[in-house]
Amino acid sequence: MKTQGVKATLTTLLLATLAGTAPTVASPAGPPAEAFVPASAGTSQQDSINAAILAAGGGGIVTLGPGSFTIDGAIVPRSGVWLRGSGVGVTVIQHRAGFNNYGILYSGWSALSYFRVSDLSVDCNESAQAESDEGGGIDIANPSVLEIGPVEVRNCKGHGIAVLSPKVPAAKVWIHDSYVRMVGRTTRTAGVGDGILVNAASGATEVMIQANVVDTVGKSGGATDGSGIEFAGAGTGRRILVADNVVSTTQASGIQIGTSGAPARTYAQVVVSGNAVYNVGLANVTNGVGIIVQQSAAETSVLGNSIDTVGPGSDNGIEISGATANVLVANNRIKNVQNPMKFGIWYGSVDYGVISGNLIQGCAGGGIKVENQSRSGIIPSLSITGNTVDTCTGASSPSMFIFGHGPMSISGNVLRNGGSTGIYLQEGQSNGQEIQDVSIAGNTITGHASDGIYVEGEAVGGGGNLVRRLAISGNTISTCRNGIVLLDVISATVLANVVDSNTRSGIVLGHVVRDAVLLGNQIRANGTEAHATYRHGVQLEGGGTYTDLRISGNMITDHSAPGQYAIKAGGTTTRVTAGDNHLQSNANTTDLALPSSTVSGSNQSVSLAGVRAMQLVAAGPGQTVSSFTGGEIGQSVAILFLDANVTLNESGNIKLDGTTLAGAKSKLAVFCYDGTKWQQTGVESAN
Repeated sequence: MKTQGVKATLTTLLLATLAGTAPTVASPAGPPAEAFVPASAGTSQQDSINAAILAAGGGGIVTLGPGSFTIDGAIVPRSGVWLRGSGVGVTVIQHRAGFNNYGILYSGWSALSYFRVSDLSVDCNESAQAESDEGGGIDIANPSVLEIGPVEVRNCKGHGIAVLSPKVPAAKVWIHDSYVRMVGRTTRTAGVGDGILVNAASGATEVMIQANVVDTVGKSGGATDGSGIEFAGAGTGRRILVADNVVSTTQASGIQIGTSGAPARTYAQVVVSGNAVYNVGLANVTNGVGIIVQQSAAETSVLGNSIDTVGPGSDNGIEISGATANVLVANNRIKNVQNPMKFGIWYGSVDYGVISGNLIQGCAGGGIKVENQSRSGIIPSLSITGNTVDTCTGASSPSMFIFGHGPMSISGNVLRNGGSTGIYLQEGQSNGQEIQDVSIAGNTITGHASDGIYVEGEAVGGGGNLVRRLAISGNTISTCRNGIVLLDVISATVLANVVDSNTRSGIVLGHVVRDAVLLGNQIRANGTEAHATYRHGVQLEGGGTYTDLRISGNMITDHSAPGQYAIKAGGTTTRVTAGDNHLQSNANTTDLALPSSTVSGSNQSVSLAGVRAMQLVAAGPGQTVSSFTGGEIGQSVAILFLDANVTLNESGNIKLDGTTLAGAKSKLAVFCYDGTKWQQTGVESAN
């Protein structure tokens, strides 16, 4: 990630270029020219203001005195001029009657260099305009260096502040410390209703939109595209900072960066940080997002924002899309996304991404969704770490939904009280998108209506893609439906998880599972709802195919209701072993068919080559085993005694730990091979 220097870079460049520069830029020989225009009640004053601006063009300051300035036409900026009032709310420029297709401050399309406006209020006088009027507050086109702020813009049918086509090749725009309210109120057409809009059609532009308040954008029943802050355009090389703004009560999105469908890698750097966005998406439109970055960027950071309430028919809290790379979404607070099909954070088509330290709570849908929707293949890297998702209640929207991505790390997250699954991973089916090289570690998942962790490939009836190289370790999963579910997985390790008090089974394997190990897990007291099928500690679904599966070293306890098993078998098994587990207080141990050896004489040898578990069956009474054959150094084997007619003798290469293994029916003894001896390491009841 290379985003941490973006804010400092933009601040340095823009402040050095903008702050205080406009008044002196064209007057190198001396101080800038200054003009003072007083307010004059009852007369239209745009002509006197424009005359003063024209006279100061090339390097001057025009100061408007206290009071109200009534106008009937536009005030026209000129290059090299600083237009300033006597204070926001002290100097007020108000349009007298309806106006259309221009702003109160309107530059037209002539090139504009080094212009600044500050310390005044602009009132579009909405009540005097027709419903179909589109006049805005400040409308600047083709600037090269522009500073707006502090100003107030209010009561406009069109945009509050609009900057169009900043002049190439190095335009710089700074909009700061301004208050924009009751704008975008037209009922006529879309495209004219944003609070603050910068639309850069081409060229290298640096933009700061900082510390503004934007309140009440759009009008119910009017044009529904009114976003609080929008940066649009399809050019290249831009660096954009949107920081420390407050945006509230918008018909469409709170903050929107980019244009859907623009070329890849359009922007160099985008930083959206420290903004408060609330009560947005009121028009219930699909582009009503809290914060959306939908155009491509080489580096994007969305940091430390607060989003509260996105309308019930609108979209996500934070949305990242557009084949973006190097994306950091961190330390944001998101609550009350009201659409049950949407998410606190939606992440699509992202290379090298980090989602970290976010708090998502009280949403009607889900928490975090990552979806590689527009490209085939596997994205390079994704980390989802240290997030909290609490009480996101959508019945079909998981707390985390990962679709067709890898490699990735999902670690240290806390997921509570979800209406669906905790972590749901699904490969991309027919798109050729697979989940590969995934680590799910150290997460706490509690109180979900569906499964705690659910991983699904599509080997059966889908696109034919399996989930590959999966590690699920150190997670705590409780009071969910099934604890962990793995379907269509190759090369999986399920290690040292705590799976406790889930309403159905603790761990479920299904469809096709190959080359997998369940090791060192604590699986306790699952199956609390007494489901007819799913109520066991570990369960292999019927109809599945299981190959090279090892279930070993787990503590499986307290599945004591009639019909419950510690390990419930099903489907077709090949080289599936279940040994060296601690099984206690279970109604049944296992019906898994272990490799078996029939003992049919005295001092018989039994081969343990290539096995992890073995059951011994006597051909008749008084049968004994005096040695084992085969085996590799470090190999551990659990031996289950099925009747009382087999005795293991401490002779040959068998070394007992002092426990009598004569007539050891329903005993489970564990042996480890040191290269010379098979050393007994434990024995316990198999029930």
